[in-house]
Amino acid sequence: MPAVAAVAAVAPRGSARRRRWSSAPRRAGANTRANATSTKRGGEEALPEEEGSWLVTGAAGFIGSHLVQRLLSTGAKVIAVDNIDDRGPYPPAWKEANLEVLADTARRTRASGSRLVVDEDDDDGALASNPRPMPPVSRVIHLAARSGVAGATADPEGATDANVASTAVLLDLASAHECVSFTLASSGSVYGECAVDVDSGEPVASREDDSTDHPTSPYAASKRAAELMAHAYASLASAPSAPSAPSAPSAPMRVTVARIFTVYGPRGRPDMAVYRFVAALLKREKIRRFGDGQSTWRDYLHVDDVVSGLLAAARRGEGAEVGADAFAIVNLASGSPTRLGELIDAVASAVGLTNGADEFVTQAPGRPGDVGGTFADVSAAKSLIGWEPTIGLRDGVASTAGWYASEEARAWGGGGGDGDT
Repeated sequence: MPAVAAVAAVAPRGSARRRRWSSAPRRAGANTRANATSTKRGGEEALPEEEGSWLVTGAAGFIGSHLVQRLLSTGAKVIAVDNIDDRGPYPPAWKEANLEVLADTARRTRASGSRLVVDEDDDDGALASNPRPMPPVSRVIHLAARSGVAGATADPEGATDANVASTAVLLDLASAHECVSFTLASSGSVYGECAVDVDSGEPVASREDDSTDHPTSPYAASKRAAELMAHAYASLASAPSAPSAPSAPSAPMRVTVARIFTVYGPRGRPDMAVYRFVAALLKREKIRRFGDGQSTWRDYLHVDDVVSGLLAAARRGEGAEVGADAFAIVNLASGSPTRLGELIDAVASAVGLTNGADEFVTQAPGRPGDVGGTFADVSAAKSLIGWEPTIGLRDGVASTAGWYASEEARAWGGGGGDGDT
């Protein structure tokens, strides 16, 4: 089985610490041993032995932790990498809580060969250029990034290091060591605001072949730059005789970019609207609505659908020779625009406000530049990777509210109203 024999540490300075999962994660530096795998886990079909290991970066984050949990539940061997940093909107304490969930999953599924690599001394969020010995992996899903428009705007150099340089390092390693699949998590922000139909005033879905040459934020620019780097490596990896190939790969590698839109769900980011509205309305606290609730919209996608999409992207073209399909871009989105007022109504229903949330909504003037939003066409994902979303907004918001109100959610600021809004 083709394999990546090495992976970069998660910082240019600092020591990578490895852990094996057991019933609970220990502090970095501790090593524990897991038992043998079973053939079926948690209702999911076990993966075949020849599947090989998976490398997931950003494994302690919102999407990453759900992805690793799904992989462990299906019997995959996972190398999970994170730096537990405090940059960005996802608090380090929440990442540690996610690791507890993953440790419990690994214990219950008796995940053999899976391990966690953590570097808590990370100084800038970029993956290092010096490779470190690691068990073989055949598929990489690269989620680690400096997320959020505000953070990248405040520190564009750091965002470039974290979002572009780290991608180049991992692509180089994957290409050099015959990884069969590399999936890069990008963002719907590369499109900017979706177009609006002149006649109807309705949003027009963004498509993968739309122009992305004019990013409107350093974050969007860094994600687009990472996409271009991925395209370059896919071109080189599909033509191994090319003299300019940096790592002279001996086997082609499929590279898939997943442009992910607005994600929500259990363990979600605290700065996102779904989480904030659920947290406030469960406690019958006020929320602010900017504008009339009809002039802005987002394309919301439940995290479980995102995970399914990433796994489908990682298996794109499996079993076939790599040719012109070495590189592809797919949107991961619901395919439906949700206006702010609709989202508030869905949250109100989920938290038991049968008469709506009007009494808890504080009206605020629309903010400059806040007209419009995001909305994606997902037909390419259906045709290229056989994926389409399955969780509707109301069901997804209900699952988020149910999780937030549970005892389990206390570590993430939920659990009966202990969290900030």
